[in-house]
Amino acid sequence: PSQTAISLNATDAKGITVDIATEQLQLIEGFQGGKCAAYDGLDTPVSWTNDLTQLAGKTVRLRINFKRDDNCDPRLFAVNVDEAN
Repeated sequence: PSQTAISLNATDAKGITVDIATEQLQLIEGFQGGKCAAYDGLDTPVSWTNDLTQLAGKTVRLRINFKRDDNCDPRLFAVNVDEAN
């Protein structure tokens, strides 16, 4: 079976969360507040409490949230959606 992963190219990624919503912008339970595994870098994986395979075949929208403060200035350069077999 194939496995899908979403990752970010970002700096200060600790200030970024990712929500997954339906086409009608309703947040999907278990896919809110996805966090990056690392704070900086290329292909930094995002994880949620649920597995992305639950969304297979569905059209979804990503909502990317930024939280800036004196110690964190997140910058997003790319969102990657990868499918591995």
